[in-house]
Parts: sequence; structure tokens; C-alpha cells
Amino acid sequence: MSYSSKMLNCQFYPSCSNYISLSIAKKGIVKGTIIGLDRIVRCNPAAIGYHFQKSNPKFHYDGRLVNNFEYYNNKIHTKKWPVYLSIIPGMGRASLGHKFDGFVSLTFVSLFSGISYSSFNNNNNIFGFITGILASFFWVADYYGAYQIAMLKKQDIILN
Repeated sequence: MSYSSKMLNCQFYPSCSNYISLSIAKKGIVKGTIIGLDRIVRCNPAAIGYHFQKSNPKFHYDGRLVNNFEYYNNKIHTKKWPVYLSIIPGMGRASLGHKFDGFVSLTFVSLFSGISYSSFNNNNNIFGFITGILASFFWVADYYGAYQIAMLKKQDIILN
């Protein structure tokens, strides 16, 4: 993060790198990485609009969006069909109203899947394996993100 230029600042507090570190420390390497990749997908120009949709949006003193590490468990039941739409990357998020997040997720999964496919076709198996793992992690992060959005929407309905 660079505070010498506002254009280079992360729009979230804590920054995406700190958020990923925190999620890995709290949830372990695999689950923490998935949670962190979900944050990277959400770090896009539409984030401020989605942030205002929350029932109680919070801002850091420097204007960044406060998005602390949150993990919602299964105590609040919700219809899970939007999550299953993530079989097509991004569709779960898009069906829950986060269309730009869905587009970003689809882009990441497609990009890394395409690179992986191309690498395997060119006998670059190591790079193909690495990018395939990245595509898989972004895809799982898409499921996680759709589930978290559904939980937040259900929680807002219960609280309001």
C-alpha cells in the first residue's frame, strides 16, 4: 500500500494484503486463501456501491471502506440456490445483485483456466498446474463469496 498517492491506496481497511494475512492466520492456509481471494474479487470499482447496500456501512477515518475479517456460520439459514449458481463462475454473485463482482470472478476464473489449458497444450505442465490451482481457488472463492453475500442479505432481513 502506498499512501503517497491516493490512486494507489487500497479502498478497504484493512488493506487487501492485511486482510488476506489475517484470514490465513485465523482460518488456516486453504480456507484463509479462499477468503482472501474473495476479498480480491470484491476489490473493484463497484465496492463502494455494494458497501452502501449494507444496513450499517462503516468508513475508516481516512475514508476507506471498513471491511474487517468476518466469517458467517450456518446459524442463519438462507436459500442456498444462488450459491449453486456459482457452478458458472460469477453467476451466484450476480444473481444476488453483485453483478460487477460476478464479472470480476468470471474474469479471474476464465483467465487462469485459459492460461492453464494453453500451458498444458504447450507441454508447460508446471505453469499449467499452478494456474489451474489458481483458477480452482478463485472458483471456490466465488462459491464462498456468493454464500457470504446470501448470509449478509438474510441477516439484514432478520435485523430490519
